[in-house]
Amino acid sequence: MRLFVAAVPDAMCRQRLSEYIGLCGAYPDLRWTRPENLHCTLLFIGEVHDDHASLIDQGLRQALRGVPALRCVLRITGFFKNREGAVLWVGIEPPEPIMDLAARIRQACPGFGDAKPFKPHLTIGRGQGRKDWRKMMKPLAPLAWHIDRIFLLQSRLMPEGAVYTVNSEFTLSQIDPL
Repeated sequence: MRLFVAAVPDAMCRQRLSEYIGLCGAYPDLRWTRPENLHCTLLFIGEVHDDHASLIDQGLRQALRGVPALRCVLRITGFFKNREGAVLWVGIEPPEPIMDLAARIRQACPGFGDAKPFKPHLTIGRGQGRKDWRKMMKPLAPLAWHIDRIFLLQSRLMPEGAVYTVNSEFTLSQIDPL
């Protein structure tokens, strides 16, 4: 099975991001992320056997016990260039709390996961070719995101796009309301 660890926006957050994507418009060489697939990958693990998935689950459960929920804001937009074109993203602020969470998760899964440095973002689209992708993205009004759960997700790659299934869910400790 193909696994990754992620924070998933709640329904309201996904709705607002979906509305933002709609404002950005449709382009023939750009595929926007479906609302149900919006997430922040904290650690991409990749292909593992079922028994390894159980070890990963146990490590995450122990590492996330007592970790407080996070208050973040989705505000900035940008893109990463890659071989095929670009990954369009929405950034997470402040970055330090979610970076610390990602580091904790990486430590809980020794021997699993990619070695790429973590960059706090939600992928909202993938474009093909070399373009100035900033022109396709509109300004984003700040969007509050309360991260109170972390998921171990299974990814199945299908012709119409990836399908994610929850393998495990981890609830973070509640924080005091403002």
